[in-house]
Amino acid sequence: MGFSVADAVIPACAVVGIAFALWQWFLVAKVKVSAYAPAGSVRRDSIASVHRALESSKAGSLRPRELSNHPFPITAPTEYESHRERCVCHVKERIRAEEARPAADMEAARAAEKEEAIRARIVKKRQRGNTRALTREHNRAVCAMAGLLPKEEKEDIHGSDNSGSIPTASLTGANSFLFTQYKYLAAFTVIFAVVIFLFLGSVHRFSTASQPCQYTKGKTCKPALANAVFTTMAFLLGAVTSVVSGFLGMRIATFANARTTLEARRGIGAAFATAFRSGAVMGFLLSSLGLLVLYVAIKLFGLYYHDDWEGLYESITGYGLGGSSMALFGRVGGGIYTKAADVGADLVGKVERNIPEDDPRNPAVIADNVGDNVGDIAGMGSDLFGSYAESTCAALFVASISSFGADHDFAAVCYPLLISSAGLVVCLVTTLFATDFFKVKTVRGVAPALKLQLIISTALMTVAALVVTFAALPAKFTMFDFGEQKQVKNWHVFFCVAIGLWAGLAIGFTTEYFTSNAYRTGAATNVIFGLALGYKSVIVPLLAIALSIYVSFTLASIYGIAIAALGMLSTGRATPDYASCVRISTDASLREMMPPGAALVLLAPLVVGTFFGVHTLAGLLAGALVSGVQVAISASNSGGAWDNAKKYIEAGASEHAKSLGPKGSEAHMAAVIGDTIGDPLKDTSGPSLNILIKLMAVESLVFAPFFAAHGGLIVN
Repeated sequence: MGFSVADAVIPACAVVGIAFALWQWFLVAKVKVSAYAPAGSVRRDSIASVHRALESSKAGSLRPRELSNHPFPITAPTEYESHRERCVCHVKERIRAEEARPAADMEAARAAEKEEAIRARIVKKRQRGNTRALTREHNRAVCAMAGLLPKEEKEDIHGSDNSGSIPTASLTGANSFLFTQYKYLAAFTVIFAVVIFLFLGSVHRFSTASQPCQYTKGKTCKPALANAVFTTMAFLLGAVTSVVSGFLGMRIATFANARTTLEARRGIGAAFATAFRSGAVMGFLLSSLGLLVLYVAIKLFGLYYHDDWEGLYESITGYGLGGSSMALFGRVGGGIYTKAADVGADLVGKVERNIPEDDPRNPAVIADNVGDNVGDIAGMGSDLFGSYAESTCAALFVASISSFGADHDFAAVCYPLLISSAGLVVCLVTTLFATDFFKVKTVRGVAPALKLQLIISTALMTVAALVVTFAALPAKFTMFDFGEQKQVKNWHVFFCVAIGLWAGLAIGFTTEYFTSNAYRTGAATNVIFGLALGYKSVIVPLLAIALSIYVSFTLASIYGIAIAALGMLSTGRATPDYASCVRISTDASLREMMPPGAALVLLAPLVVGTFFGVHTLAGLLAGALVSGVQVAISASNSGGAWDNAKKYIEAGASEHAKSLGPKGSEAHMAAVIGDTIGDPLKDTSGPSLNILIKLMAVESLVFAPFFAAHGGLIVN
């Protein structure tokens, strides 16, 4: 395998992606986990704020908005007058000392939140009837609003700040879950690696003699035993990379969530930038790491295979199988875990103990937060890595048996890796649009900013794919087409990538339309309408997928389908016993996950292919695809619509939402019921079916040599 331009471009883009991810992480880390701004600057309107606070307190109007019907007159004017003069003097001195320094940019929302907390504390003191304590509290409150209290007193005014303790508890629980899960995964990985070796090694009865190539006529390929060894190694490598991707995503999320919360006190723009950058860290690390590891594996395996590219890329398919296997356990196990903890938190908190929703005194709430991390982040990271690895490995294998594969054109065979490399650069530029070029300034600007990201990345990626296609692929070549050779042109492959890109955009916008509360049809408030909404939302995605498959297959046969799939991927204060709760949920979720995960998904292709042959196996895969896609999309969209309907009513996002009533109203209770049903659908059932379809397909591809040689023991 000689050196080509691809050997420089692919690792360089991967390294750039990793460097950009680390830079985004550095920007997120600059936000310190402290609930208060540095006391270095004082605003000029602090004196007026002190006067307003004192006058409003004497008039009986200093109260939270939600307690406007409970005024509380203050009865100690002499103490207030003297304290006012002291505060005003301190503020004047601070302003003179800072005359040469720029004033701190304190957002109105942050100041309002502080005042609300102070007022609520004063109300609580008054309700206890402690007038002297109320006087002291008010004096300290006035100085706190002027920034004149030391850190210890500020913390006492605001109460215990959970911005540090809650993420710590969530991180501890997430680590506990993941490491417990990794024990199960380690045992499964070793057992399944042995199964791969035994099945593939037995194709030629563990012979070490070279065999004629199956697709490249007139050439000799390495023995099946070597393929078994390297496929097993690729499987282990993919499994480890998938686990690392998920773990990094979880650590980044727990690292950034408190910082996002604290930045929200400055405004929506700062919070959005922090959250978006933390997401970019995971996205770039995942894709860059997957690309780099796959490239290194190809080069290392090539040291043994030399010019046997058919055997090389056949063994590389184990990389995709390893990634998908870990994704199944991570996503499904995390989904079962978080839903069990969610329901448990509601039952114990609301019914038995009368604890408010999401109160950290309820350990099941922390378990629910842990589930969000391990299922929706660590599991999602492994799932996305599995999707990327599967589609890339499938495209590489099909390319290896093409004419440019036979001619050992490395740049052409690694066209899928070059597309992924271009995607990293495009996404790097697109990320800057959201965080630096067009900053979000209002809450309503968040959704348009995310949509703009999709549109810009799709448009830029289309141009990048055009350049890569004409630079890497020959003008004409032949592809394997079910025993025949199909003549394909390079612009055919470009259209396959383009249709995959734009079909993915269409599916994303369709999903957003049917689940967002910004549209009339997204405000589902009952179970029947939510189910109907989910069923209706399947139509456009299925049409987009079917159209992209048909056009891609017509233009470039099986290779076109694989490339189109790659295009779609290019977007009484006692500490609660968190550990016990997490441990109970962990053990239960992992036990419940094993039968559907190991027995149903992984054994079904092996049993069908071994005993009933490849034709029956093809029918199994077709049946899983036809039914699974529709149910998965419907479940995910119905669950998302129900979830957003509840948030829509609680937030009072529009006049229509306000008319439905506050929490506890009939409409809100109906939405809560729908959300209770929808959470398992969108977080567990839908993702499970997605992984099931992909995993069964890539597993069948890996074991295809065994099924072709020894399959059909009962029906041949």
